[in-house]
Amino acid sequence: MQYRTYPYAATALPKGPDPAWQRELGTVQGNRTTLLNFNGQQDGSMPPDPTGDVGPNHYVQAYNCAFVVYDKNGTLLDGPTNLNAMFTGLPGGTCNDGDPIILYDEQANRWCVIEFSLCGANDYVLFAVSTSADPAGTYYAYSWDVSDVPDYEKVGVWRDGYYMGTNTGGNTPGSGLADIYVFDRSAMLTGSPANGVGFENPWRVSYYDGFMCVPPIDNDGTFAPVGEPGLFICHADDAQSGL
Repeated sequence: MQYRTYPYAATALPKGPDPAWQRELGTVQGNRTTLLNFNGQQDGSMPPDPTGDVGPNHYVQAYNCAFVVYDKNGTLLDGPTNLNAMFTGLPGGTCNDGDPIILYDEQANRWCVIEFSLCGANDYVLFAVSTSADPAGTYYAYSWDVSDVPDYEKVGVWRDGYYMGTNTGGNTPGSGLADIYVFDRSAMLTGSPANGVGFENPWRVSYYDGFMCVPPIDNDGTFAPVGEPGLFICHADDAQSGL
């Protein structure tokens, strides 16, 4: 067993005890045997931005700018399908710009397919929710007009909404550009008209290269109690840019 050392712990910021610091390696080891390994899809994009999620019976993979559906044995069931194929007629739906997210909503037993659209005067997030547990079936599709380029969007499931964080406009604090969003999950699960709210996170940190996405927590398993707010989390460490 190899023990970790922390030579700069005494000088690291922020000061004070860190309740989340795991000071010793765990002693319980799980099963390390690979159950299944197979090649996914790829294209000529650099990077291809691969992403995916697993459900009870499927694995869904997306990449720039398509998605595919596999069964749990790695057999291709559907696709490749252009990501924007389900957004025909919606604002931004003529674009297929990628930066995709695949998200399985296990409480609702639905699939979410998300990409951004940047080719027009406005920038959009294209967000689709499957109408059933079948990721190769039909989807309810939504188009959200967002602040500037919604780069590196990250999405999480919460009881009261689909939460999203983005790396927007260099994320300079005080820019007025939204980088935190929440969309009406209940309405989207039924295909009803849905509202979305976006705002600038005044507490976000900014690094030397201007990149910062504060991602939402994805509530897997049993939902947090009713009324518990959606959570976002990021690191703030003095190892970068003096933070």
